[in-house]
Amino acid sequence: MQSTVRQFDEPRNVDALPDLPANLLRQSQRDDVGGQEHLVGVVYALAIELLTVAPMRIKNLTTLEVERHFIRSGRGALPVFHLVVPSEEVKNGTAIEVQLPKRSTELLMPYLKSYRPRLSSVPSPWLSPNAAGQQCSIVGFGRQISQLIHRHTGLKMHPHLFRHLSGKFILDAHPDAIETVRLTHCCDYMRESTVLQRSY
Repeated sequence: MQSTVRQFDEPRNVDALPDLPANLLRQSQRDDVGGQEHLVGVVYALAIELLTVAPMRIKNLTTLEVERHFIRSGRGALPVFHLVVPSEEVKNGTAIEVQLPKRSTELLMPYLKSYRPRLSSVPSPWLSPNAAGQQCSIVGFGRQISQLIHRHTGLKMHPHLFRHLSGKFILDAHPDAIETVRLTHCCDYMRESTVLQRSY
């Protein structure tokens, strides 16, 4: 675990991960001709973005529901979204509640409008359903995230590492925040990292 976290002692790697979702979206929008193959990049771009903003376990990521976990407020082309996962759905009992930054919303909106409806031919509550409208495989979804990150950045990542990485970023910016990191398991304070905020 320590060796994979140490990848982010290198400044270019710190920048590569937060920039990846927007880059994947742009690539998909440029190349998309309506086929299924161009959906994959956007699905996992959003997953990586959400893990960056609110590091969570892969089970929580694959069970996110659009209507239940994403609270929308405001009107206009770019509303405000809060990602809310109740404490009873989180293994450590700590609820996840994060206002999505502008960058995340700019990815979420086109995903919901143009890409998610093409994932399944049947109605589904899941944020990222499979072709049958069912919840994606936890193992398969996590593996795809890791492979995509490595292919585009060379970084060795898996979904759970986002939680450890957020702790590193917080402590790099606030060395005395060890108790905060321990108590919150890095979820609520990810946004306080000055390292990640410079990419938003």
